[in-house]
Amino acid sequence: MFNSLDNLEAAKLLKWPGGRHLDQAYIFSLMPAHDTYVEPFCGGATIFFKKPLVKINVIGDTDERLMRFYSAVRQGAARKCPQQVKCDRETFWKAKRASERDGSNVCSMLVTNRLGYHGIDKTYTGDKACQFGTNRKLYTPDQLSEVESKLRRAFLTSQSFETTMEAFDSPTTWHFLDPPWWLAYSEEKYKSGLSVTPEKVYQVASKMKGKVLIIYNDHPKVRQALCRNKFRCFTYDIGVNTGGVRRNRPRLIAVNY
Repeated sequence: MFNSLDNLEAAKLLKWPGGRHLDQAYIFSLMPAHDTYVEPFCGGATIFFKKPLVKINVIGDTDERLMRFYSAVRQGAARKCPQQVKCDRETFWKAKRASERDGSNVCSMLVTNRLGYHGIDKTYTGDKACQFGTNRKLYTPDQLSEVESKLRRAFLTSQSFETTMEAFDSPTTWHFLDPPWWLAYSEEKYKSGLSVTPEKVYQVASKMKGKVLIIYNDHPKVRQALCRNKFRCFTYDIGVNTGGVRRNRPRLIAVNY
């Protein structure tokens, strides 16, 4: 049975490149019954924060700074941060410098995430997007309480995705995989070992006893790697506004159930 905490939906704290807020309805329509949930490429963890908690909840990412952030947030560290900050270039770069001095600074990471381009802390989002001089909200007290509550019920790990999946795999596990998507420039990263290939994801996922859902952009190389043997694939389009123009972005989901 779910209690009130189990059914709690929390708005994620971080923006993240490739966040799944546009895909969540389709993903949840394919969510199987499970008592263990594993999300080893969590990023902003959209799905974890929106879904009901189960007996065992696991989120992981090899980005150790990100996982330190989640660990600190669940211990209440974000409550020391202002609820909103001035939205301008100076605020962004001040927070970025503080973050570089102390990689575990939760407040600095929140600020650079909110004011950084697409949530990435490498560059300022720009005065137009930031509505220069206005305030940008970092969180609300209710949102923060919900996020802390969910994180306290989760195992956090920065181990590799295969290690995490193997450690928590069982016939009643649901593994949700949202690996780095295949892009033209990804091949160099694959060759250098800096990114996880669709072939590697399939190799690991095909060994699991539990149910696995994998989401990627729809590309021939991804289909070739995933859509075989016990994995079946679905494709759909998501409309995304880019530069004032609405474009369809094709998605692919592979499941072994």
